[in-house]
Amino acid sequence: MVLAYHGIYDGPKRIGDLPPTFVNSRDMTDQLIYIKKRYRILTPEEFLISLEKDSGFPPNPALITFDDAYESFCEIVAPIVRSLGIHPIVFVPTHYVQEHKPFWFDVVWYFVKHSPDEKKAWLLNLLGIMKNECAKDEIPDTCLREMKKMLPWDRDNIVGDIIRIASREFPDFNAIKELSLPMTPEQLKEITSLGVTLGCHTHTHTIMSVLSKAQAEYEVVENKRCLESITGKRSHFFAYPNGGPGDYTDENKSLLRNVGFRVAFSLTQKRSSLKSDLMDVSRIHVAPEDTAESLMFRCKGMAPLVEKIRGLFFNTSNN
Repeated sequence: MVLAYHGIYDGPKRIGDLPPTFVNSRDMTDQLIYIKKRYRILTPEEFLISLEKDSGFPPNPALITFDDAYESFCEIVAPIVRSLGIHPIVFVPTHYVQEHKPFWFDVVWYFVKHSPDEKKAWLLNLLGIMKNECAKDEIPDTCLREMKKMLPWDRDNIVGDIIRIASREFPDFNAIKELSLPMTPEQLKEITSLGVTLGCHTHTHTIMSVLSKAQAEYEVVENKRCLESITGKRSHFFAYPNGGPGDYTDENKSLLRNVGFRVAFSLTQKRSSLKSDLMDVSRIHVAPEDTAESLMFRCKGMAPLVEKIRGLFFNTSNN
């Protein structure tokens, strides 16, 4: 079992107010304590050693990962995982670390979620999306989905306009930008000294399947070069941005092998066999509404089965 967290925040729960990748620190702590009682949480080094051993993994193995290297990891998460004796992998998009700017996807989600209808219509029109193509509550995810398909230099102008509008019209927008910042190089060095392993996540956090062969190679090689320059250590782990089934290709996998990565992680939300493809190890995304129990239910692969049974039941009932 491999879990994937993203942003972590303190204080009251803000489900629905923050992007659906942000988890409250109390929920995260409860989940990790629950997991530690039931699983053998491996260090990244133990994970690699187990891959090479004939005997394989110990019973009930688990690995904890965090995507995007949010500043909240250094401020909130690091003391918690250290107290629990957990050594996670943090996947770093190095361009955002170098520029120390908020992640565009968080900014866009918040802007669309909280903007008046005319601003939503402006962005939908800019992206070529008809307003009647999606329900109102689906607009943030629809805009994000379209913008994730764009190349970073095409997307940057739109994001710049969004930031200018939001900074002028949303009094609390600066707080959202602060919450969406990555760690600095100094903070990355600090957490590695505490036993945290850093992995690569492309340079600009761009979905790999939209890139040309040359663009993908630059994203991966530059990401690895920058991260290893910061830490002084080789990086063996990679996580695909977005990480869905269509977000990476066999050609991307070959590139990662050739560059020297030993394991690459997706976010396909399923249990996967490590014997099948080490360049496609699935993780479970931790959702903001997850309790420790509901997360374990999903990790054991029961949720798809329940959905299938529900579908059969309702289809039968409706016939």
